[in-house]
Amino acid sequence: MEIFFGGKSRSGRAVQSLRRTRRAAGCLFLTFFMALSSTVLAGDIDIYTNNGEGVEPNILIIFDNSGSMNEEIQVSFYDPSVTY
Repeated sequence: MEIFFGGKSRSGRAVQSLRRTRRAAGCLFLTFFMALSSTVLAGDIDIYTNNGEGVEPNILIIFDNSGSMNEEIQVSFYDPSVTY
């Protein structure tokens, strides 16, 4: 049986071999990038610690004691009959 694949006539075995090769290449590609992505993980504490490059960490802590902090929060629930 002949199958036209990419403008060329190929047998069923050639098509299966091509599919198998593409599948193996795809698996290799995914495995490579999954392994690569696992090396770039960082924890939350990493932004507060010195990483050894001679740069001191810069941390800004803001306390808001303005008058708006004394106001009560108005809660309104979602009403599906209202068009927002």
